[in-house]
Amino acid sequence: MGRTLQTSTQLIREFEATWQPYLRALRKEDREVVLQLLAMIQAQSAPIAYASHDEPFQLFVLAMLGGVLKRLNTLEQKLSAHQTNIAKRLDE
Repeated sequence: MGRTLQTSTQLIREFEATWQPYLRALRKEDREVVLQLLAMIQAQSAPIAYASHDEPFQLFVLAMLGGVLKRLNTLEQKLSAHQTNIAKRLDE
């Protein structure tokens, strides 16, 4: 008996294919941003498969938000470390 549910990889590819006309219409720099968002979904394909949610779009959005938040946290940590270094230099 065959598979009745699409795999997460198939769902992600289908989602990406749906957005191809939109991607083609974007300027290059904007297209790169959207491709980064799509890569965030791909990076979370295993958790998406594990959740096997009825509405995969919700998981895709959560994956994108999680990816953006992860990048924001990294930038905040780098900024904090940089500010600490500057403060130490000023104290010397």
